[in-house]
Amino acid sequence: MTLFPDFYDTDRTQQVAILLLNGWGYNFFREEGQLRADSAPIRGKTSDILGALRKAVTDAEQSYRLATLPARTRNSLEADASAYADASQLEALGQELGRVETLNRTAPVPETDRMRQRYRNEADLLAKLVAADQRLVAQAEMVRHRFQQQPVTGEWLLGHLADVKAAIAGLAVSIRERKNLPTF
Repeated sequence: MTLFPDFYDTDRTQQVAILLLNGWGYNFFREEGQLRADSAPIRGKTSDILGALRKAVTDAEQSYRLATLPARTRNSLEADASAYADASQLEALGQELGRVETLNRTAPVPETDRMRQRYRNEADLLAKLVAADQRLVAQAEMVRHRFQQQPVTGEWLLGHLADVKAAIAGLAVSIRERKNLPTF
């Protein structure tokens, strides 16, 4: 993924996450209640970023369709098949971002259960969840930042389709890794 060079760099993603979260006014205390409370707003900000990415892709897809797929007339019933295929790829990219956003929004957080607290170290678990949330928000922000560096057009997305798809797949993997923490 040459387009997103720091995407899997743990130190860089944590640094970006801390800068984002401190800028949004969050303080990190190591109390269980604060850790539990941190997870939801971090995932909320991640959903906001993913929503902005999806909007950028959807807008690029719509512009691409308007530019490359002219309205059908009696004289031109046939349209360029490759333009339709490209537009479909852009549409699928937007749908995948929506799916990743839904996965993030519905990510589980353990309930406060006094009986289970006796048998597990909840602070460690919550710290792992918040770290996973930080990684995810940082990765999403890196993609958003790259999208803001130039106009996101359908042509640009199609030219960098493999990198963008890999980044979206990486976001989904981060969410699955968070979900698969051995606690639920």
